[in-house]
Amino acid sequence: MWHVEEVELVLEEMHWVSTFLKWDQEQWKSRARHSRQRVDSITHSPTPLPAQGKAVAFEEGLSVYALCQASVRHCLFSTFAWPSAEP
Repeated sequence: MWHVEEVELVLEEMHWVSTFLKWDQEQWKSRARHSRQRVDSITHSPTPLPAQGKAVAFEEGLSVYALCQASVRHCLFSTFAWPSAEP
């Protein structure tokens, strides 16, 4: 039989896990935005660099990876969220 204190601790832990997943999702989205900004600055530079194509491909890869990680966090949040949790 569950004790009231144990239930409260589990609910608090669920809250903190949910809060962390939302925060971590935003961190990954921010990384993707910064990577996209670097791509834009590389492609709009007045002097083309010899390795510009590789740099753009690398930054685009980082952006895609970051968006994928954000999606994973969102899916985890959606899976573990209880009805009173915010999306």
